[in-house]
Amino acid sequence: MELILPCNAHELTHHRLNVSITNTKTRENYLVSSFPSRGDLVKKWVDGGFTICLPILSIGQTVTIPPFSG
Repeated sequence: MELILPCNAHELTHHRLNVSITNTKTRENYLVSSFPSRGDLVKKWVDGGFTICLPILSIGQTVTIPPFSG
C-alpha cells in the first residue's frame, strides 16, 4: 500500500471509503471512513470480517471485493 497510494490518499478517501475493522480486545466492529493521515489509512488492523462478514451501507454504496476469484 505504501508504494501505490498517493501522498494525499487519506484526503481523497475522506468519507468515500468505509473500512470495516475489529477491535481485538473488545471484539467490536467499527466502520471507519475518516483517516487523519495517510499512515492511518494504510495502518494494519484486524479484518472486520471477524465480527461482521459484510457491512451494509446505504443503498448503492456497498462494493464487495471477494478475496478469491472464480
